[in-house]
Amino acid sequence: MFLNLAFLLILLTPVYSSAQLDNDSSTPEEVVQKFCQLDADGMRLRGDTWRQSILPLVTWVEEAGDVIFIIDRFKVGKAKVNGDKATVPVDYVTIGSTNFIQFSNPSPKWLNPYPYQLVKKKGVWKIDGPISAPHVHFKIAIDSLRTLQKAESARKAALEAIIQQINNAKKQLHK
Repeated sequence: MFLNLAFLLILLTPVYSSAQLDNDSSTPEEVVQKFCQLDADGMRLRGDTWRQSILPLVTWVEEAGDVIFIIDRFKVGKAKVNGDKATVPVDYVTIGSTNFIQFSNPSPKWLNPYPYQLVKKKGVWKIDGPISAPHVHFKIAIDSLRTLQKAESARKAALEAIIQQINNAKKQLHK
């Protein structure tokens, strides 16, 4: 009887994801740091990983896009908080972008630092915008392109050209 009661209590106990628990007491900078790291790790590239890892940190529902920004690294700045709103700047070292058809070098029009806007609802900070294309670390972007090469053998050479352009841009970045 005791084991059945204990089992029932476990079943009735609310289950929270680690992202939800961690986000409950996070500062705006911590929320943006988590978001940027997960984004760099490619978590916005697939719906199943987005829902689990990114959704607890943002107010929007992700829509599939056809462009990703390819980054070398990022640095989260200090938040400016005004009541239940905050702005957190992020400096991205961007290598370029791709739509998986071609590679583009960084544009001087891209915002840097990128100002993430947050809102606090029910004691939890969430990123409210602006919504942008994923900012993916170059190694993850290359891995994604290699996976795409296997799935789309007809585009193998074109995708390899994009990979080479990413590698060349990365080398230029560190000269």
